[in-house]
Amino acid sequence: MIREWVPGRPVLVAGCTPAVLDQVLSAVATQAGLAPGGTQDWSSYVLRVLFSDDWDGLSPLRDTTPATAELLAVCRRIAATTSSRRLPRGDFVHGDFNFANILVRDDGGIAILDMEQAGRGTRAYDLATLFMVTRWPGEELDEDLQNRVRRAGEEVAGEAVFRLCLLSIVLDWTRFGTSHWPESHVEQFSHRWGAFPRACLLGLRTVREGSLNGRLLTVVAVDSVTPTRARAHGLA
Repeated sequence: MIREWVPGRPVLVAGCTPAVLDQVLSAVATQAGLAPGGTQDWSSYVLRVLFSDDWDGLSPLRDTTPATAELLAVCRRIAATTSSRRLPRGDFVHGDFNFANILVRDDGGIAILDMEQAGRGTRAYDLATLFMVTRWPGEELDEDLQNRVRRAGEEVAGEAVFRLCLLSIVLDWTRFGTSHWPESHVEQFSHRWGAFPRACLLGLRTVREGSLNGRLLTVVAVDSVTPTRARAHGLA
């Protein structure tokens, strides 16, 4: 285990301070233009998840529950409205860039682990993964830190590329859940993130969750949204 050779704690345990996030974002910036050789292409995978009829997640999402089928339809419908499907491929991409794989070393620096899935693509994919985990229920970061990650992701190759990465990750994580989680957990995950694709398109400010009569409620606050903008993204 690499962790035995790098003294420190995962950010998931140690916590993500503004100073730690500075280092994390700087690390992702160094991935620019460092696309490795090999066959793993994360930009191609994003497009396969969102647009291909032979992605292996289609059947699990269509067949597991009505909630997973609806999530698939919503994400793909929004993706179809994106103005460009051209994703950069010149960066190094970790592929599983989450706080469990980032250590805060004892000397104050950071170390990034678990490179088995690394490949080429746009580093916006890693920032989209990071943005998702900053919103993970029970582990949410301060809203200002969340917004820093999102802005960094959008600055890599534009809002449309970041959006496609986010949508593909929502679907890919749900697909993973269909074969690894109880169906009730998959159902809850699909409902929880079902509002997320719409919100991230329409100017997400915050998401709050609660329950009413035992049902999970997701409340999304967005910036001003015109009917025209909503229709343009297939949401009205």
